[in-house]
Amino acid sequence: DLCARVGGDGFIIIRSDLQSKEDAITIAQDIIHAFDQPFSLQEREIYLSISMGIAVAPEDGTDADTLFKNADSVMYSLKKAGQNTYRLYDQEVHLESLQKIEMERELRKALEREELELYYQPQVDLKGDYITGAEALIRWNHPTKGQIPPGKFISLAEQTGLIILIGEWVIEEACRQMKEWKEKKLGIQYLAINLSGRQFQDRNLIDNINEKIEKYGLNPSDLELEITETIAMENLEYAIATLESLENMGFNISLDDFGTGYSSMNYLKHLPISTVKIDRSFLEDIMEGDEGERAIIEAVIALAHANQLKVVAEGIETNEQLEFLRAQNCDKGQGYLFSRPLSVSALEKLLQKRAKLYE
Repeated sequence: DLCARVGGDGFIIIRSDLQSKEDAITIAQDIIHAFDQPFSLQEREIYLSISMGIAVAPEDGTDADTLFKNADSVMYSLKKAGQNTYRLYDQEVHLESLQKIEMERELRKALEREELELYYQPQVDLKGDYITGAEALIRWNHPTKGQIPPGKFISLAEQTGLIILIGEWVIEEACRQMKEWKEKKLGIQYLAINLSGRQFQDRNLIDNINEKIEKYGLNPSDLELEITETIAMENLEYAIATLESLENMGFNISLDDFGTGYSSMNYLKHLPISTVKIDRSFLEDIMEGDEGERAIIEAVIALAHANQLKVVAEGIETNEQLEFLRAQNCDKGQGYLFSRPLSVSALEKLLQKRAKLYE
């Protein structure tokens, strides 16, 4: 049996007397519990956390190199996630971990190689049927895998912290594009930008946004900053303070995915926002004849208007949904009924086409 340091903060334990994986788990649990108590160092108490990967012969390898590599890969994934725990090697988990590591590496290069692109989905005034603004939506143009939607990589970016760099790029690119569209007089009043949870918690967020606004000579009202209801409620006090600062600077604030996470109506009056966005899931349900969802949408719109807030409905795909929302005096909408998210050139063509209709 052996316990040895293999470099840095890494150690390896070799046991030859185990009868089953359960025995290995028992040892791992004992080691982790041993570190529940602090160490005393120069009259200070120091707490340590441990991440342990376990590989068992012969199932997980028949030679030392393979066993070490497999245990190390599991340990690395736990360590990166900040977990004070253990995990048995699993080939499926191992492959998933390798894929994540590879995607993270490629995502870092995507920023350097300018593979990221913003698409824009128009937001339409439901009373006048004209485009008021657009929501900026990120896409990754991978050199071999084609265009990758945000759902495939944003979560990873959040986990690794890359979302901060990506978020800064989105803000800058949206500001640059907004300046160009204002110069072309295409009638876009604002661009909506999504802020991720980690980005919203970044203490440099306000300075970063303000810097980009000044760089491109924009007004704060040229941007609408979107956060989800869940992000706002994670730390309500911080959210209110941050949103108040942004609002005082002149930015419009939108609460996205409204109604999906919390007792929204109780919190709505506390948040300094100008717009609420009704989540697409509610519209999907009313198409199935769900009267309860219809009542919720009616109540949300009425409540928002009572608080002098605008309402944007997401995911409008049918005329039936559109007419229902118009009957409830919903202010704006977006969805495939009007347009899919478009590239810059495609949106410009759409704006020019619609402008001719009103000439």
